[in-house]
Amino acid sequence: MAWVSPADSFATAINVGIGIGINVDVGIELTNPLSAKLFADRVATLSALL
Repeated sequence: MAWVSPADSFATAINVGIGIGINVDVGIELTNPLSAKLFADRVATLSALL
């Protein structure tokens, strides 16, 4: 196994978590306008961090 820096593995974990979180959130939150707003805010925040 190749050596992976902690930062790389952390970034990968975040990306996987975001991918899973978005899939779950879209299914749940599109049925709820308030949650959809919170989801949009969270995506905007994540985008700003990247």
